[in-house]
Amino acid sequence: MRKVARSIKQSLHVSLDHALTGSKHQVTALIAMVFFAVAREGLGTVFFLLAVFQQSEGPAAPIGALLGLILAIIVGFLIYTGSMRLNLGAF
Repeated sequence: MRKVARSIKQSLHVSLDHALTGSKHQVTALIAMVFFAVAREGLGTVFFLLAVFQQSEGPAAPIGALLGLILAIIVGFLIYTGSMRLNLGAF
């Protein structure tokens, strides 16, 4: 992942430039690119959790995954609400 992470930004920029210059439907191309980038990360998470669930016994792994999901939703909500109150001029 460390090797791939270095090239993700450049790859996304190249894909974005290509989508916006070579297509009549620039907005659709941009939305599709973002969708597939997020879907790729989501699939990686699903495969990782599937492997963990298959190797674990008992309810510990599903409960841990559920608690992690709930915690991620709470943290995301707190970051969102906190950023709404942030004074961008002072920041």
